Amino acid sequence: MHEPPTTESEKDKRPSPKKWYQFTVAEWIVTFCILIVAVALLKSSGRSASSGGHRDQCRDKLKQIGLALHNYHDQFGTFPPAYIADEHGRPMHSWRVLILPFMDQQELYDDYHFDEPWNGPHNITLQDRIPEGFRCPTYQRQLQERKTDSEFSQRLTNYVVIESPTAVFDGTHAPTISEITDGTDKTILVVDVNQHAVHWMQPDEITPDDFFNELRFAADGKRALHPMGLQVLMADGAVRYISSTTPIKTVLALITKAGGETVGDF
Repeated sequence: MHEPPTTESEKDKRPSPKKWYQFTVAEWIVTFCILIVAVALLKSSGRSASSGGHRDQCRDKLKQIGLALHNYHDQFGTFPPAYIADEHGRPMHSWRVLILPFMDQQELYDDYHFDEPWNGPHNITLQDRIPEGFRCPTYQRQLQERKTDSEFSQRLTNYVVIESPTAVFDGTHAPTISEITDGTDKTILVVDVNQHAVHWMQPDEITPDDFFNELRFAADGKRALHPMGLQVLMADGAVRYISSTTPIKTVLALITKAGGETVGDF
């Protein structure tokens, strides 16, 4: 059946469909604001996922360093010293160079000359061969964001040890696991730092005071490698996260190897 014809007056009473170009100014403003919020949330989510991924990668690299240190200990009966010194007591070679064979870097180790300083005429030619295991992914990302791509910045490592008479590492002393009477699960071996990043071959580490400064620095979320804290390698090979709000007493206890302190949760 055919519908009866519609009169002109009836047509006028029908609501006309609203087209996209008929939005009011207020509706356009609301839509625009919603889009801005959605884009911001997507970017924030992406940064969080990226940060978490880099933190996981950093943890894996610390574990790799821990495995190398323990394999070194298995072969030589000690961990490497913080550095090897010359006859005048000046630091010549870093522990990072000493563990190269245990990080699948035997060829690089063989090319290194121990009869000259780390920055001697031959050794300095090896500096661009920094093992990926010494490069913190978060730090590399920050360099890219700051558009800092200088050759020197690409040779820096964030993985250092705490050097002190009460810590595991103390100058040229080669420490043993048996010296860590506080417990290997409660004693720090290696720290992932930001402001104290050094040339990967340079025999230069941090002091306990430097470590506290790093924790304070990490409290600034914009400049921290990891949100509000540091990742550290413990003497048992585990990687732990130390918050910037951790009590000083607890941090001191984690630095010492034989202080006899009681360490609670951290």
